[in-house]
Amino acid sequence: MQGRSVSINNISEFEVEDAQAIEDFRKLANASPAFLWMTSPNGENSFINNPLADFLGIPEHCTLPGGAYVIHPEDEAKARENFNDCLARRVEHSDEHRVRRYDGQYCWVLARAVPRISPTGEFLGYAGVIIDITNRKRAEVELRTTYDWLTRELHERIKAEQEIRDLGQRLIHAQEQERARIARELHDDLGQQIGALSIALSNLKANIVAQRPDVTEQADRLHRQLSEVASSVRQLSHELHPALLEHAGIAVALRSYCKEYSTLSGLSVSFQASGTFDDVSAPAALCVYRVAQEALQNVAKHGKTTGAEVHLARAVGNVRLTVSDRGVGCDVERSRSSGGLGLVSMRERVGLVKGTLALESKPGFGTTVRVNIPAV
Repeated sequence: MQGRSVSINNISEFEVEDAQAIEDFRKLANASPAFLWMTSPNGENSFINNPLADFLGIPEHCTLPGGAYVIHPEDEAKARENFNDCLARRVEHSDEHRVRRYDGQYCWVLARAVPRISPTGEFLGYAGVIIDITNRKRAEVELRTTYDWLTRELHERIKAEQEIRDLGQRLIHAQEQERARIARELHDDLGQQIGALSIALSNLKANIVAQRPDVTEQADRLHRQLSEVASSVRQLSHELHPALLEHAGIAVALRSYCKEYSTLSGLSVSFQASGTFDDVSAPAALCVYRVAQEALQNVAKHGKTTGAEVHLARAVGNVRLTVSDRGVGCDVERSRSSGGLGLVSMRERVGLVKGTLALESKPGFGTTVRVNIPAV
């Protein structure tokens, strides 16, 4: 809309052919709650209805005095350029800008207009509407502010979660290093000392006179106890740091562990492997091994069953581990919400190697742990 004024009496430019038609048009336009306006062919304002006049604070005679349609200084140049460009090309016009309201406040409006064409194809000017979009703009600003805040909050949380993951990875790495150190100490130092004691006790037994059967029996008992201690130390060293995993691979190490765990726990553990695992990375193999350990321990502690199955499979790009039993089962949602250390530890380990862990169980129907880990 241009700033110059043309009285509504000039509505003859709209090519309304009689006074009654003019009056009917004026009544209809003024009765509409919409803010309506028109221009002459050269873009000058030729009509505004009463609601728009009231909105702008213009007297009731519904003219638009020069400067009455005041566009915000920051928007004026762009708004005028947009209107003049559409006028020159005689195409539909649409623009959003701020305009001064009757109370002196600036508000956002959407000005839209379409060309008026006579039956003979002559361009008669524009017929348009102005829509107060202040509330929409305010909502957009609030939404943008909220979006920016949420974006920053999301970035902060992602950063915090990454820091937690990094810390978890460092802690698990430090834990594995400490386990390896303790395992070496048990094997190299304590194991050798137990071996030396066993040899010394054997020599002592050989020197005991036959007339002292009570002493011989006591020496035999001590030797058996020492053998049991040596076996426990070897088992503890193996669980702390499975050397077989490094030298023979995940399939051999896990098969050996299942066999040993069956002997120690009384739980019948069957193991099956399908595929080749030569290219499985050390972090992935260690993760699978530790998860299998934790899952079998959970079966022994909570499953109330005599058997478990461990299946290791090699898929395209992944290693899959399944540990299942036919025990009492559990409520999965309660297990997740309770955050038991065993389940938390498994999820943390799997997450650090970018894998997935799924727990499937129903009370009375056993439990299955499924792990899918990138092989490299």
